[in-house]
Amino acid sequence: MRYSLNHRWGDYSEVDVVTDDQLDALLSELGRDIEDVEHPDLWITDHESGWSLLAFAGDAGLVVLEDEAETTTKHLRGLSPLKVRELYVRLTTGQIDLLHQEDWQPGYV
Repeated sequence: MRYSLNHRWGDYSEVDVVTDDQLDALLSELGRDIEDVEHPDLWITDHESGWSLLAFAGDAGLVVLEDEAETTTKHLRGLSPLKVRELYVRLTTGQIDLLHQEDWQPGYV
């Protein structure tokens, strides 16, 4: 399977293609229980490219891009839900070069 989808409360699935419905269901979790500090994030890993994109619940609009070895970690803050979805579409459609063109900052925050 090419992609791993990791939900905030532990659900996990592997798929070859991420559908719009799957992506929307995953991202809808960002607006629920935003005070839950034990389960703040969700992510998708693209095993072919080796990159994961993590999104955090709450109003900070925090998204983290990291490689599978966690040797490269970058983040963006203040993103709208629409922009977060756009980044995930880039990851799940193989547009990794376009994903990297954002103004990423080093580290997690």
